[in-house]
Amino acid sequence: MLEDVFEVQDEIVRKAIVALVGELEIASLERAKRKPTQNLSSYEYLLRGKENHHKFSKEGVIAGLEMLEKSIEADPQNAQAHAWKCCTLGQGMNAGYLDEDTEKIFEKAKKSLQKALEINPNDFECHRMFCEIYKSFEDFDKAELHGRKAYEMNSNDPRIVSGYGEYLVLAGDAERGVDLLKTAYELDPNGKGASNTDKRLGDIMFGCYVMGDYEQCIEYSGKIGTMPAVAWAAKIASLGALKNIEEKEIEKNKFSRVYENVSLEEQIDKLHFKDAEVKQTMKVLVT
Repeated sequence: MLEDVFEVQDEIVRKAIVALVGELEIASLERAKRKPTQNLSSYEYLLRGKENHHKFSKEGVIAGLEMLEKSIEADPQNAQAHAWKCCTLGQGMNAGYLDEDTEKIFEKAKKSLQKALEINPNDFECHRMFCEIYKSFEDFDKAELHGRKAYEMNSNDPRIVSGYGEYLVLAGDAERGVDLLKTAYELDPNGKGASNTDKRLGDIMFGCYVMGDYEQCIEYSGKIGTMPAVAWAAKIASLGALKNIEEKEIEKNKFSRVYENVSLEEQIDKLHFKDAEVKQTMKVLVT
């Protein structure tokens, strides 16, 4: 009993330290990022570009790219403008908002990041975004390199912690990945942008499924308000793995009502596992 009390105390202290250090670190970083350029026009366009990026819509992506191009035109040495251009291109590519060929968009995004790194090789934003880009193209060696660099530079930025955690889950180190995803949730439960509401918990659910902790995946589903499609797939696959067929069918019907014209298999196909068998097993479990 006494050991349990100490464990609870340790957990409370750990969460308090993580939250405090995270808030101090983030506040410090925000101050440091206030003036990424001395050119006020470039800075204003950068802010408008980021604002549009966080709308998570086709119109937002197109307007965001326009603003970021103007930011770069006003100051070609604004590293963050190049980095955010890459991030916005990536969003547009993954969501199908841009009409260009995927390979062309990827090359544009890569060139933007390379330019940002040339200007400032120690910009953790650039390494964070490189990790995301290489994850989407399943280049796991490069994704690990840049994700780890970003994490080593700033282990208290929830976006970096979450991104690196996601990489580890997909690459096969799910236990460590889930630990990082939980830390990201503690640092910033909702994330930035309206589309990220409940995403952090959804990421933890997905990581728990991949780790094989099906009960914990289902337990976390009770904490979510709006469940992301991939998280729902993880819950249904967990119920399948536990052979809870009745509850699994109930959840599949709920999913179909919420996500009309979206199949669980299609959502799973979008995932980028290093081990292809993990994807195939998940598809079997949701059927």
